[in-house]
Amino acid sequence: MRRPMSVLLGGLAATAALAMSAPAFAATGDFSYHVQPGNIPEVLHNPQDEQCYDVGNAGGGATNHTNRDAVLYVGTSCRGDISETIHAGAFSDHAEFRSVKFVR
Repeated sequence: MRRPMSVLLGGLAATAALAMSAPAFAATGDFSYHVQPGNIPEVLHNPQDEQCYDVGNAGGGATNHTNRDAVLYVGTSCRGDISETIHAGAFSDHAEFRSVKFVR
C-alpha cells in the first residue's frame, strides 16, 4: 500500500519536532516555606525549572535547598513585581510572596 508523500512528510516533521524540543529539567532538592495565617509549613520537592508554582499567602521564613535560584513574586502566576530571589542553598527570614519560579 502506498502512502501519499504528504503523510510521510508530516510524520517526519512531527518526529523532528519532538526530537528538537527542550527536555524538562527539575531542580534537585527542597524549597521550604510557610503559608499564612497559621505559619503552616509547605515543601516543594524537586520543582521543575521555569514552572510557576502558586503558593497561596506565603510569609515568614523560606529555605531554598535546591540547586536553582528561587524567584519569588508578589502576585500569583509569577506575574508582577519580584519580591526577592533566594539563591540556591540560601534562606530568607522575611519572605512574602504568592508564587515562585526556579531558574538556572
